[in-house]
Amino acid sequence: MVRFYIEDRLSVLPRSYCPISAERVVAEVSEGTVCARVLSDEEPVGLALLGTCRFAVDAIIETTDGAVGGSVTGELNGTFVIFGNLSTLPELEAADDQSFQRWNVSPDRFVKQVMDILDEMAAKVPRSVDTKRGTMLAGEDNGGNHTILVESEDRVVLVRGDHVVAITDDALVVVDDDRVSVTTSQGRCVEIGRNTRLGPTDSGHPFSVPYSVGTLPFRALRRSWNKWYDWWR
Repeated sequence: MVRFYIEDRLSVLPRSYCPISAERVVAEVSEGTVCARVLSDEEPVGLALLGTCRFAVDAIIETTDGAVGGSVTGELNGTFVIFGNLSTLPELEAADDQSFQRWNVSPDRFVKQVMDILDEMAAKVPRSVDTKRGTMLAGEDNGGNHTILVESEDRVVLVRGDHVVAITDDALVVVDDDRVSVTTSQGRCVEIGRNTRLGPTDSGHPFSVPYSVGTLPFRALRRSWNKWYDWWR
């Protein structure tokens, strides 16, 4: 099992930092955020942070029937982690007591929160992390919802609570409370709902196939999508 730990030096961002800046997604960590490098086998694989990170996802796909989807914005607050390439990370400054007072968290408390997160993640990652595959952010939003944002070369995945949005150049997938929707760039759409029945729909798409799957399969599907490492590794 992979082991994550943080360096001894606690730092602070002297200016805002964009760990993700791509065509479909942007994430920006605020100036003054406390951070420490995350290491595995003595190699940096990410950052542990205490602060705020705002993000925006362009979850719109162009189909033969027009544009489908919309923009999704959000914010991570408190303690969160970033895994990925740190080449664009600005030169860090040493953190002091005032750096932590801003977030009302002591250095010891921050380290404990980080290690709890890293230990949980290490249990889900049975092998080493390849930072060249993409970037992942994980933490909680203002509402306390567990939030995971993954950006790689061919897809963007956002998990927020029980809600999942995944988009590639060819498809948009949305998993909501009682619905799974898949839309392709060819204009085909599959919608699966707990209370729907097999038969005609009003969507107008030639590939609309509603199907009753029940509550249990939906819960299982949400759990499988929440395993972010299946997407990222």
